[in-house]
Amino acid sequence: MLAVWALSMVRKAARYGRDQVKQVQEQFEAQHGRAPVAGGQAGSGQSLRDQKLAHGMQVILVQSKVVKEQLAETDPDEETVRRALETIDMTAANGLNSLKESSKPVDGTVID
Repeated sequence: MLAVWALSMVRKAARYGRDQVKQVQEQFEAQHGRAPVAGGQAGSGQSLRDQKLAHGMQVILVQSKVVKEQLAETDPDEETVRRALETIDMTAANGLNSLKESSKPVDGTVID
């Protein structure tokens, strides 16, 4: 009987958590509406901005790997590490700017 009650409580908590996450996502999307991509959705339903952010995160991961590899060597190349860190800084700044710009409504004419 106790196990049934515990299972019931876990399910209710999971449902509540799922509903809270969904509500927060809807609020975020309402506050930070995305401009439609010309010609429909890009890729697998992602907006162009989302694709650019995803690409930026991939760049950061690659450059992070470069830094880790260099630091693991006995004689790391300082210039390589400096360039990788500079790339990480620029990519992160561009991503943040993209997020800031997305909070403003977009207007204009789409040209195909």
